[in-house]
Amino acid sequence: MFLSRDKEIGRKLQELAITFLLESALGKDRILEIYLNIIEWGPELRGLRPAARHYFGCEPQALTPAQMAFLVAIIPGPIKYQRSFARGTPGPGLRLLIDNLLAKLRSVEAIGEEEYEQALSEPLVVASLKQPG
Repeated sequence: MFLSRDKEIGRKLQELAITFLLESALGKDRILEIYLNIIEWGPELRGLRPAARHYFGCEPQALTPAQMAFLVAIIPGPIKYQRSFARGTPGPGLRLLIDNLLAKLRSVEAIGEEEYEQALSEPLVVASLKQPG
């Protein structure tokens, strides 16, 4: 957000300094909130609330654990993953990633066993992105 995309050591040092400053001024929860609300979730789609509304037709607090895991799974490449759910449901590779995220949530007891089992069996129906216009 603040620096170029260079992969050089100087940039990494700047990144480290900014990280310490941000953490001391804002705290990790606020930094995460800001991050989730500025990152790209799909073509011309930025912010968690617009993503939740677009993909699942609900507010973020109404997302199921499986829907949350879907959104987390696409963070590294929201444009790249578009083909993985273009037909309305995540493809096998993306679903595996979602299920692995759910397993991690279960392993740290962020979700209970019943919630975990339900999330694994939940059919994820995703709205595909329409081109703006």
